[in-house]
Amino acid sequence: MAMLEDAHRVLKPDGIFISISFGQPHFRRPLFDSPKFTWSVEWNTFGDAFHYFFYVLKKGRRSLDGKVSSERVQPPSISLLHKTAILV
Repeated sequence: MAMLEDAHRVLKPDGIFISISFGQPHFRRPLFDSPKFTWSVEWNTFGDAFHYFFYVLKKGRRSLDGKVSSERVQPPSISLLHKTAILV
């Protein structure tokens, strides 16, 4: 919780904090939706074998005025498998 408090404290209005975690939304949302914070929360999953959760917290407005939501963002365009070029 201390990490979230410090992230919220140093973010400017409309600042964005991104958290990538194995923590599922039903465990993380109670922390993110604490009355201490004034940010909206969006999330999505990515990964095949293991699911990672990508949370976007934007300071300035609470998600649905404090109501719990399942607002999801579009998956990030991250490919964990990419081609590399070998120059000889």
